[in-house]
Amino acid sequence: MRRTGARALTDGIAGLLRGSAALVTGAGRGIGRGIALELAEAGADLALLSRTPGELDQVAAEVRAAGRKVTTGIADIRDPTAVEEALRRARETHAVIDVLVNNAGIQGEFMKFWEYDEEGYRATVDTNLTGTFIVSQLVARYWRDRGIAGRMVNIASVESEIAYPDQAPYAATKGGILTMTKVLARELARHGIRVNAIGPGPIETPLSEQFRELSEAGTAMHRLGDVAEVGSVAVFLCSRMSSYMTGTVVYVDGGYMLK
Repeated sequence: MRRTGARALTDGIAGLLRGSAALVTGAGRGIGRGIALELAEAGADLALLSRTPGELDQVAAEVRAAGRKVTTGIADIRDPTAVEEALRRARETHAVIDVLVNNAGIQGEFMKFWEYDEEGYRATVDTNLTGTFIVSQLVARYWRDRGIAGRMVNIASVESEIAYPDQAPYAATKGGILTMTKVLARELARHGIRVNAIGPGPIETPLSEQFRELSEAGTAMHRLGDVAEVGSVAVFLCSRMSSYMTGTVVYVDGGYMLK
């Protein structure tokens, strides 16, 4: 199995999640794909969720090549009925799903605040924030009702805290995800459920090329991150190594937040 980037991060994570099964949303490409593959390298079985099947099938093939069990589900995370059905199908294969990574989201268009129309605004908010809420609620109920000490990781962004221009709806959703992470961490701790977040900075994905020069200049390390570098942090937050962490955001940004 191989992912993008110059090096694998498998040596330090092998076996950390053996016996776990993880539901990853938006797993067909980019950061979601990188997280799914790192979780598999750490020993987790996977339930992959996306709106489109083609790319998801390729990721599933890579997970199987790593010797892990994998299921795929097609669902729009804005639709509670579709998500619940996907979760039900995943549980037919995976006896217990004890990890959730809320990665699915959309960037939206770059434009001035006054140029956004209601349709574009709602598409971003409904997918990134409402969709994350829907999936989190369904999975948290499943964990609570069965006494499962689940681990949830939400994908926030450096834009959760940095005011990056021309992306007001996207930044608002990522700020909301950060706050929701903290609230869920407080509420769910009594059930043995941990909730943390990752805030990626500039990461090498199919969408990053147009911003490469600006992004590289903006990081202390002067390079884009690899999706595997986000994935390895997801492994850490889902493993026993972070057992005393909840309500925390870990920024994987090459020093972008230092400016």
